[in-house]
Amino acid sequence: MERQDEIMSEKKEIELLAELIRLEEKSAKRMRIMMAALVAIAAALIVAVAVVVPKVTSTLTRADQLIQQTDTLIGDTQELVSGTNKLITGANESLSGIDTMVSNVNGLVEENMETVTESISKINEIDFETLNRSIAELSDVLEPLANFANMFKR
Repeated sequence: MERQDEIMSEKKEIELLAELIRLEEKSAKRMRIMMAALVAIAAALIVAVAVVVPKVTSTLTRADQLIQQTDTLIGDTQELVSGTNKLITGANESLSGIDTMVSNVNGLVEENMETVTESISKINEIDFETLNRSIAELSDVLEPLANFANMFKR
């Protein structure tokens, strides 16, 4: 009986070992499947990185160039704004100078208007007929005197 117990015990051990071997084979099969999946995922990641990284790098390079161009444009725009402000300031000064000049001319006209008006009224008061007569009479008086002076010239 002991021998039978021993045989039974060995059979159970053999069955247990066979069961363990089957389980290990299943486990090994699962591990191979998981390893193949990991290799596929790693390959996909490597390909993705190989494709994406150069594109990201070129995109970042372009973005950097655009930022530099934008900075240059902003600087140019600031210079233009500064120049425009200087022109506006100069124009305002010129306009204020023109205002002063117009005011001075206006004052001069107002000051001289009375004198011009007096002069025009005095010119209008001149009696041209009497003036012409007086000139003719003066000419008649000076003609003999001129003739007398011409005699001594010769």
